[in-house]
Amino acid sequence: MRNKGFKIVSNIPRFVKRMKRRSKHATEMLSMEFLKMCDPYTRFDTGELMRSAKTASEFKEGRLIWDTPYARRAYYIGKPSKDKHPKATLQWAHVAYKNNRKRIAKMANELARRG
Repeated sequence: MRNKGFKIVSNIPRFVKRMKRRSKHATEMLSMEFLKMCDPYTRFDTGELMRSAKTASEFKEGRLIWDTPYARRAYYIGKPSKDKHPKATLQWAHVAYKNNRKRIAKMANELARRG
């Protein structure tokens, strides 16, 4: 008597598609939250620099973009005024990441678990 064997039906393509969708959602959520974490450290004069990040950023791709003619210079050079943002600093995204690293990791883990 010959063994007929068995057939495994895999839903791997569906699983991969679902994981990509979850990943995009998690990336978008983390990016939006991280932008909020950056706000207190961002230079603030008229508010245009912060507004530009809310409109120019590509949250689904995980890209935060401060899109003003002076954004690059403001990020690296000068002495930020602390009048409106007492925590304002150069390289505000790097500082925000350093100060919120554990919180970001926790959020990423929760989003990955939740899906």
